[in-house]
Amino acid sequence: MYCLSALQHFEGMGLAEIQKVGFEIGLLGQQGIDPANHEKKYTLKSIPGKEFTGLQLLAYMYAAFQVIDPFLDTGLNFKKEYEAAKKLHDKK
Repeated sequence: MYCLSALQHFEGMGLAEIQKVGFEIGLLGQQGIDPANHEKKYTLKSIPGKEFTGLQLLAYMYAAFQVIDPFLDTGLNFKKEYEAAKKLHDKK
């Protein structure tokens, strides 16, 4: 559902805005993002006022890079989740 949430968030956003989100998460990831810790919260300047778990952030990054360049290897394996979210999102 995190991929679906990301797609919904990206609705109406331009490519530059989506890139800003994806790149910010990528930079944050260089310091380490813990997808297993549901207690730790992360914030983004590109999405003010919202807190994310590590797993949420990684799903948002994956979705962002699928929009930016679907052939780019992010090293994340959210393909099934993203495809399911895309189907749900496109039904609207």
